[in-house]
Amino acid sequence: MLSGEQCEIERRDGDSFYIRACLEIPIRGTDRIFTWGVWCSLSEKSYVEVSEHWEDPARPNLGPYFGWLSSIIPGYPDTAYLKTHVHQREVGVRPSVELEPTNHPLSLDQRHGVDSQWLQALVTGLLHGHVDIQHPLAPAATKEQEELCQRYKAKVEPPLPGSTMGIALKSLSAKPTRGIRYLPSKDTNGWYIWAGEQSTDPDFYQSVCIEHIGDHSPIVLPFLALPPGWAFITDGSYVDVWFDPKFLVQ
Repeated sequence: MLSGEQCEIERRDGDSFYIRACLEIPIRGTDRIFTWGVWCSLSEKSYVEVSEHWEDPARPNLGPYFGWLSSIIPGYPDTAYLKTHVHQREVGVRPSVELEPTNHPLSLDQRHGVDSQWLQALVTGLLHGHVDIQHPLAPAATKEQEELCQRYKAKVEPPLPGSTMGIALKSLSAKPTRGIRYLPSKDTNGWYIWAGEQSTDPDFYQSVCIEHIGDHSPIVLPFLALPPGWAFITDGSYVDVWFDPKFLVQ
């Protein structure tokens, strides 16, 4: 079922539910707001409550509802699966979207405002049917990372600057080295790296900033622009890279 404001998708592995909403971004140095029209996924319970109270004047008192951003915002690093809270507003007005506070450029812009010149250049490009401008805080992949992603037909999505990853430092003398990238959460980029056998010990992984990963395991650097859902294994000569949807969790 698809309408202008709601969407239900039936699938064998479970139905999904979406609502149309407004993602408002203040324009830095002004009192103006730029609004992106987006879709957010909700749980079935939240979606049913929203639907049942669609015409209810008291609906702003309900929620907010946890959801996942389900739209790609041009000019930004991948925005799919960012955590959100959806706030109902008065009847006839689309809900508003509050992004989880993270170091993702879109979340930063919602909290601190977007640069007006960059936004103008982005919108001009969109009106002319092309987007060749990236957010100034968007991370850049190395040539080696881009070539590896192209080889495996994966989207290039380098981790955000300042983000952290889980790495089993005490295991790194073993072989092979393995990595799985799950969905990012807060200030993590989703990567978990280990070598040899994986352990269930709660202290197996340590948190390391992305800028320092090369000091501990330079062998993993070419793989780090793989997006969530991807994994790799390498011993320095043998390499395997693959996608598995079961990794699209946090």
